[in-house]
Amino acid sequence: RRIPRVLALADERRVVLRVTVGEIAWPPWLEEEAASHFKPCACVRLFLGELLPSDWNAGKILYIDTDVLFVADPLQIYADAVQSLNNTFVAAAAEHGDVVTSSADAYYNASGSHLPRAWLDDGANTGILALDLDRARATNLSMWLVDARKALDDSDISVDFGDQGWLNALLGGAALYLPEAGRLPCPLNF
Repeated sequence: RRIPRVLALADERRVVLRVTVGEIAWPPWLEEEAASHFKPCACVRLFLGELLPSDWNAGKILYIDTDVLFVADPLQIYADAVQSLNNTFVAAAAEHGDVVTSSADAYYNASGSHLPRAWLDDGANTGILALDLDRARATNLSMWLVDARKALDDSDISVDFGDQGWLNALLGGAALYLPEAGRLPCPLNF
């Protein structure tokens, strides 16, 4: 229903807009794991490498939460975010950045000090993510997430993660095996 209005607005303002509409479904090998272990609406962004059809040729994408307001040119934000990927599959803004000295002074010290985080000084925020879908597939990101969940299920740690908790658990917990996440400029988190 909304797509015709968006296209009409784009035409009125002479903006080039490409919209791809298609079916997105969990691959059979991941469907049961995803449905039973991950919050589907929140965590779907972490599985985009598996969910988006390969013939879409998405490559590098910028995932943006629906509550984000742009105060800069979105094309420049995309270019800066993709550049932050370097040789990794994901780049995210730090959770706290320059607001507090580090997240050790905030969330991680208060209730989650036992939980891994993306970087030594802070956790990753998933409101804006630059993703290299080809690298995510090559890294087997989905399987790493499933394995991380199974490891936590087998431990004494009780967690109820959304997407942000899972990304931090994965990046911090598998730091020896996965490339470090790229770090987006902190203002993208606000």
